[in-house]
Amino acid sequence: MGTEVLQDKKSVFVIQPIGLEAWEIDKDSFDGTGSIDLFAGRGRPIENVIAHFDANADRYELPTAAYFFFVTREGTPGKMLLGVPVTSTNFVGGPSDHTRDEFQYTGIQLGRRYALSWLKPEEPE
Repeated sequence: MGTEVLQDKKSVFVIQPIGLEAWEIDKDSFDGTGSIDLFAGRGRPIENVIAHFDANADRYELPTAAYFFFVTREGTPGKMLLGVPVTSTNFVGGPSDHTRDEFQYTGIQLGRRYALSWLKPEEPE
């Protein structure tokens, strides 16, 4: 579920996990391929908000792009790139100067950019 929260007196759009388990993973894990067993349990478990957590600062860095592995309550696995917040609606159509739209700060409406990739569930033996 998408929602808006305040951090350091600034509004940030975030995603709350409802009915799924999720873990923050590194970019190499996100870009790689592998079975569900390679992802599950590797990384920081998500609690109440899908957002990057800076362990050194002991706080969420809500506007920061981050990578996640998740499993829905039905058992469907996937990966999510939580991109940047859309902070401007001064959207100009045409070719992008970015290689991935998830890292553009402009869009048709304010919100949060993200991308999903579904994984094939493991077959029982």
